[in-house]
Amino acid sequence: MSETLLDLVAEGVTAGGVAVVADGREVSYAELDALANQAAHRLRALGVGPESVVGVRLERGLEMVVALLGVLKAGAAYLPLDPDYPEDRLRFMVEDSGAGVVIGPGDVTGLDEPAEPVNALVRPENAAYVIYTSGSTGRPKGVVIEHRGIVNRLRWMQGEYGLTPQDRVLQKTPFGFDVSVWEFFWTLSAGATLVMARPGGHRDPEYLAETLVAERITTVHFVPSMLRAFLAGLVPSLPVRRVLCSGEALPDELAERFHRVVGAELHNLYGPTEASVDVTATRCLPGEAVTIGYPIANTDIHLIDEELTIAGVQVARGYLNRPALTAEKFVPNPFARKPGERLYRTGDRARRREDGAFEYLGRFDHQVKIHGNRIELGEVEAALHEHPMIAAAAAAVHRDRLVAYCVYRDGATLSTSELRAHLARTLPESMLPSAWISLAALPLTSSGKIDRKALPVPDSARPALAVEYVEPRNAAEKAIAEIWAEALGISPVGVRDPFLELGGRSLAATRICSRVSRDTGRRLSVADLFAAPTVAELAELVASAPILNVHSAQTAISPAQHRMWFLDQLSGPSSTYTMYEAYRCTGDLDVEKLRRALAEVVQRHEALRTTFRSRRGEPERHVSAESEVSLTVVDGSAEEIVDAEIARPFDLARGPLLRCTMIRGEPGRFTLLAVIHHIIADDTSMEIFWRDLAECYAGRAAALPEAVAFCPAPDQSGLEYWKSALAGAPRAIELPDSLPRPARQAQVEGAVEFSLPQHVVAALDAVATRAGATGFMALLAAFVLELRRATGRDDLVVGTFAGNRPSVEAEDLIGLFVNTLALRVRVPGDPAYREVLDAVREVVLGGFRHQDVPFDQVVTALRPPRDLSRNPVAQVAFQSLGPLADRVRLEGVRAEPWRVGQGGNPFDVLVTVREHPGGTAGTLHYDRALFTETAAKTMADRFVRVVHAVAAAPATRGSEPPG
Repeated sequence: MSETLLDLVAEGVTAGGVAVVADGREVSYAELDALANQAAHRLRALGVGPESVVGVRLERGLEMVVALLGVLKAGAAYLPLDPDYPEDRLRFMVEDSGAGVVIGPGDVTGLDEPAEPVNALVRPENAAYVIYTSGSTGRPKGVVIEHRGIVNRLRWMQGEYGLTPQDRVLQKTPFGFDVSVWEFFWTLSAGATLVMARPGGHRDPEYLAETLVAERITTVHFVPSMLRAFLAGLVPSLPVRRVLCSGEALPDELAERFHRVVGAELHNLYGPTEASVDVTATRCLPGEAVTIGYPIANTDIHLIDEELTIAGVQVARGYLNRPALTAEKFVPNPFARKPGERLYRTGDRARRREDGAFEYLGRFDHQVKIHGNRIELGEVEAALHEHPMIAAAAAAVHRDRLVAYCVYRDGATLSTSELRAHLARTLPESMLPSAWISLAALPLTSSGKIDRKALPVPDSARPALAVEYVEPRNAAEKAIAEIWAEALGISPVGVRDPFLELGGRSLAATRICSRVSRDTGRRLSVADLFAAPTVAELAELVASAPILNVHSAQTAISPAQHRMWFLDQLSGPSSTYTMYEAYRCTGDLDVEKLRRALAEVVQRHEALRTTFRSRRGEPERHVSAESEVSLTVVDGSAEEIVDAEIARPFDLARGPLLRCTMIRGEPGRFTLLAVIHHIIADDTSMEIFWRDLAECYAGRAAALPEAVAFCPAPDQSGLEYWKSALAGAPRAIELPDSLPRPARQAQVEGAVEFSLPQHVVAALDAVATRAGATGFMALLAAFVLELRRATGRDDLVVGTFAGNRPSVEAEDLIGLFVNTLALRVRVPGDPAYREVLDAVREVVLGGFRHQDVPFDQVVTALRPPRDLSRNPVAQVAFQSLGPLADRVRLEGVRAEPWRVGQGGNPFDVLVTVREHPGGTAGTLHYDRALFTETAAKTMADRFVRVVHAVAAAPATRGSEPPG
């Protein structure tokens, strides 16, 4: 392979727009290239060239990216020096690598150097980077990776996943780990945008969730243990399309949990640092066992006595300045096609399945991985032996905890604090034991070696600390201490015991914060715990922490439910809030099995057993103990039966509020219809309903997540945001071509369909990406631009909808969570589409930050004049919903969406767009009392033409008629 990393990055510079988002700014590819060239010129002046090693000691940020590229452009290999590592360890790495230059803060900024490329000849066989890993002899070892190896890895990755300039990748892996290499250089070689997480942010699931949404991240990596912690928190609806896992074994149950909560692609990869990041990969599919997959391009995997060995272009050059160790691990390849080829012996046990995929079985040696960190127990033991009061020591792993066993000299005893401080001088935080056991002697085998199987399992006793034990003094401290004890496996926990000295780590902190937040209703982050690292301090902090906008009982009736009930009482039962989905199906359906599955789903979800009765003029929620929903099987015209079911109103007091019908047709063909009242469901609920029905039909009900009642609680501070945002907004929007408005809304809905081809959607997405916006924002901005033209108004209020599911539990519930947001967009003058998009982006971000304030409360606070002829505050609305194509997945059945919608809605006009094979499918819903079908078609056609126009020419103005 005749390419280098520089060749790949040059392709990205040609293709890309925004290269890096970091430190509160966006940097283009052209600017990044110029900055890296300047850094390269400075390094060349310092004597740096091919086969030089340059240390980079920087926090995550733009300067780090410039430094890495500058080193490569100068022809050298970069050496990551994580500032979080102990000074002694960093000093050893610099001396051992022979790095003559170390880049620190400010060294590659503000340079007065040429911005043109340097004249450095870099060949594929030159070193690209050196990463140090834990060493079994007590010294970390540097792995030398050549350009040709990592280029092969990145070329394969691009061919497999196809990153585009519209993608945004989160760089969150510490750059001393090789996963960071593809985060940096795959992104930059594809012209995509690299978003740099804040320093330390990779440890904080709450920050990561916020960042994934706010920065519109499409690709992200997780170590499985961190993925578990992430999924245990409050997971919002994510823009992520693919998640890559590596670094440790990915359990089947964690993969299944991911599919239920996130719904993006999940890929599992495997590979050691010595083989250019990854050498096998596979996509994880729901219901299938997780493996490490199949060899990637130009890579051979061989099993020799169960040991997984690697051959091919990605095998590293070896260990820097360690010829004996290199010869031991990088051996002649007995299967070589060319003379001189080598195998890398991984020390991993594996087996090959019949389908060719490999399964990881464990290790042969004493190397372990904890939370994705590769640790040689020998290095921990060597550091322990350096303490003058330790006569003998061993290290082992028990239940994901690194344990140190110490034999002290002359009956000495050392506190955990002293031992941690000793190891922390040379070992990074990830290699510090979380449990300490004092022994009179180490257990030995008959040959005199440490008998690791005989090392005692750590108990839950509180370790020897420098602080005295102080028991909890009040209920708050007692509750938090109990949470700490469970998360850390230690009892008792004193209120002054330091978290780290109890063996606390980032993942334990995550579990603690999640439990405390859930039990107290207060928002707590990992950063808070590290700022208040004792039970006493944390209890004080929790008392003043912000209210978590979630509570754990869905017993209250929400304002939206109250409104629907009131309208039902006022006007009588109607189909206005009837939601329906009908699917044309082919295949063999077991009707009785479907009946049983439906009963199971209804029993799982309280909402499907809920009715609303009147008590003293107010609604009272009643949940039946048993399922009252049955499957109706009928013959006849599907069109007529669906029409009749949609028109038949629900009785909110008697229920049930869900009806399911199977309409039989020709042999092997039938229609499935679900009709449900909006008071107990929303669009996401229907996804959950069909998912659970399929799982129960397949006999996998036990695999479904527990349906724990959870509902959003409004943040009162958010109400002030809405009052301010909507103060002085126009009371109503009048659209042209409308009929005389009736005195009272009839809410008889009509609908016209439209579509947007994929190439137009892709072009608009590219415009959105350049503006730092989402595809939804871009379509909404096109709608606003057309509204502005149609109404002649530059101050518009447009409704949209937020899923408002703030927790993992809520993600798996059927219920009415969706909330209406009234977005006020002000676009004075004759704005270009780009200006409208900027304005829309700002109001959407502001609105979704305060999405948990019920729309009804906003209306009450604003007190608009009473007008039964129109919806208050917002009369037009726009929404983007998920695809329907794969919602119904019953075994042996192929289902195609046929008719989906709602009997009515409170808006004069509502535009709905959904992802669809080949592009985007849309529906313009309109009030038949206000518009003719011809007028509605004209509105839909104009919107489509506007989208085409602004996708092709973002400078298009509202005054310019679309083509």
